Amino acid sequence: MKKQILVAFTILSLVVMVMVTRVHAQSSHYFRVIIPFEFEMSGKTLPAGEYLVRRVSPDRDEWLALTSVNGRTRQTVVTHNVRSGTSGADSKLVFRRYGDRYFLAQIWESGDSNGHELLRSRRETDLQRLTARNSAKPEVMVVSGRQ
Repeated sequence: MKKQILVAFTILSLVVMVMVTRVHAQSSHYFRVIIPFEFEMSGKTLPAGEYLVRRVSPDRDEWLALTSVNGRTRQTVVTHNVRSGTSGADSKLVFRRYGDRYFLAQIWESGDSNGHELLRSRRETDLQRLTARNSAKPEVMVVSGRQ
C-alpha cells in the first residue's frame, strides 16, 4: 500500500513539473500567485490555491489563463486593456469583494503599465446593484504575484 501511494505521488509530481515547464515554454508572460480565498472568474467559482497566470498566445495578449499549480483547475478569459500612469513593480490580481464573495477584476504584470480587466459576470452585477441600494461599495483586494 505504501509503495502504491509513493508511486502515485511520484507520478503526480512529475505531471505537475511537466505542466509548469510547458506553461513556461509557451509564454514568457506568466507569474505565480497564491489566492487565499475562493473566487469567481467569468461566471465560474475557483478554489483557493496557487495559480499560474499566463497569456494564452503571445500574439493575443487579451486572452489570459489561470491554471492551478496542481493542474486540477483551469480557466481562460478574454480581457480588455486598462492603463495605469506608471508601470507596476509587482504582478498582481485585483479582486472586488462583496461580503464573503470575491470576483477577479484585473490582472497586472510587473513592469507593464497596461493591465487586463475582466467583464463583470451577471452574478457580480446583481451583487453590485444590491450593494449600491444599501449605499455601500465593494472592497478592493490585491493579491501580489511572483515570477
